[in-house]
Amino acid sequence: MGCAIDPRQSIAWYSRAAIQGEHQSELALSGWYLTGSEGVLQQSDIEAYLWARKAAHAGLAKAEYAMGYFTEVGIGAPANIEDAKRWYWRAACRLSGGGGGVQVADD
Repeated sequence: MGCAIDPRQSIAWYSRAAIQGEHQSELALSGWYLTGSEGVLQQSDIEAYLWARKAAHAGLAKAEYAMGYFTEVGIGAPANIEDAKRWYWRAACRLSGGGGGVQVADD
């Protein structure tokens, strides 16, 4: 599209939307925190984890999958393979249209 990438603008708009409960934006902020942006946003595994968790608890399957990965490898929280499996299962059930009543413990 020919648009320049502007991390500062991206983070600002995602932040505004996330504050209003836009779950895709919460997950996008998780990505920004995971990588950081020099001079704009300090990298933080903990913030990446917290934003992904917020979106996952709202039912966003992609965020549930991200939580599975974060929990499996220990990004932002201690690694826990059993919790990771539950997050992966929850995402898979949501994407397949099934899984009514799948429970994942809050952390």
